[in-house]
Amino acid sequence: MSEPKIRRTQIRARDTLHLLGGVRAGTHANGHLVIFPSRNKAAILVPSVVATQNYWSAIKTFELDIVGHETETEENGIHHSQWHLFELGTPILDSALVTWSHIAYAAHQKHDTEVANLARDIAFSLRAADLRLRDISRAYGWQNHYATWTGCTPGRYFANLELSDLYLALHSFLAEASAARDYLARFVASKMLDFADIDSMAKLYRRLQKNGRAENVVAQTVLKICDRRSPTGWMARLSEFRNLVLHRSPIMRWSEKRYLVANVLNVGNREVLTIYLGLPRDPINDPGGDFIDALSHFRDLLMLLLRFASGVAKVSPIRPQMPQITAADLR
Repeated sequence: MSEPKIRRTQIRARDTLHLLGGVRAGTHANGHLVIFPSRNKAAILVPSVVATQNYWSAIKTFELDIVGHETETEENGIHHSQWHLFELGTPILDSALVTWSHIAYAAHQKHDTEVANLARDIAFSLRAADLRLRDISRAYGWQNHYATWTGCTPGRYFANLELSDLYLALHSFLAEASAARDYLARFVASKMLDFADIDSMAKLYRRLQKNGRAENVVAQTVLKICDRRSPTGWMARLSEFRNLVLHRSPIMRWSEKRYLVANVLNVGNREVLTIYLGLPRDPINDPGGDFIDALSHFRDLLMLLLRFASGVAKVSPIRPQMPQITAADLR
């Protein structure tokens, strides 16, 4: 009788930092950090950086900024990807997702199916918005590769068929982020303010304007971030972007140009291109005025949304509870 064949598992892994402008950074074979692509088609070695904890300071030295970290693995021909929004200090994304998942578990233990499902929806939609930001960054990376390897003239606008992938990713981000916004509004209204028939942030904001209840810290925050006239009204700007693309026209109609532009940035003694797609910083009060890069702006909006979600979770009347497997679960 022949012995069974042992299947050997082959795993290959690659870590990549997504930077603003579609620039990338990763680890060289010798462990050092490299930045790519450069205009001379060669990776830029950062020789003094080996430890991952030094990546942030090294990237900032070159006037670059990190969006996220992607680990791609190939196991016996099957590809996997893990994406993490880059954050300094406490990982706010992981914190928000874990906390809301724990709130869902606590509600489930109390047999409160409605809240358990709502908390799960909040966690899922926050993660979905984060993955759509990853897709935006991937589209930026593709365009940077295209502009670099085709010798795109810096400062000149360009377009290609794949530009539609970027616009679709922007649309998807707005849809998922707005879903999280409204799920959070439902939780705040029903479980923290005892408001009935609230299923959107817009309805919650109008009810708070009419009824007050500003003594509640979450109510105070909602009144501030949803104020269309305030510089701190980031939730109002997020909502306006979503309403523009859902009710009026695709986001390309609201961009600074219906094209991309590649700008030059010096990294050490080399040059890299950074991709720019302009969107209005304030689509409510100044839709045709001050423009900002779409990836940078939406990354910042996501971070603000995550901080709001974490803030709501901290004062939730249903305290998070870490899931535990008991003997009853194994029956």
